[in-house]
Amino acid sequence: MGLKMVSETEHGISPAQRRVLDLFASCEGYNELSPSKVAQSLMDNQHLWRSVMPNSDGGLGLFLRDLPGDYTHYDTLYILTDKRRAVRLIALAHTWSADEVGLVSKGDWADKWLNLDLSLGHPGRANPNVILRVWWD
Repeated sequence: MGLKMVSETEHGISPAQRRVLDLFASCEGYNELSPSKVAQSLMDNQHLWRSVMPNSDGGLGLFLRDLPGDYTHYDTLYILTDKRRAVRLIALAHTWSADEVGLVSKGDWADKWLNLDLSLGHPGRANPNVILRVWWD
């Protein structure tokens, strides 16, 4: 697909992160989700986040079902950021026509799936990082 990587060298986006965003950008949108526009918005505002991972809250079974047909189904983005940038990132995410935008909290159902302590990188210690969940119905 080839997203315009406006900040690739400046902020050191890893090749793995680039592949993840390219895959997300190339998937088909549905309802209000426009993956290519969201991915480009993330690239244009990379200073607001550390890493991004698309997923489907429908589970791994959707991927297994759809991959043979050359289709990827994403309805959720998990975005790692820090507390000081979270407010601006949340405001940006609200421009993407998502149905839900919010921070993952300890004890949420998403915490069980994400293993929040491990995902944030500092188990058992005060941590400046948070995870934003953006979901489209």
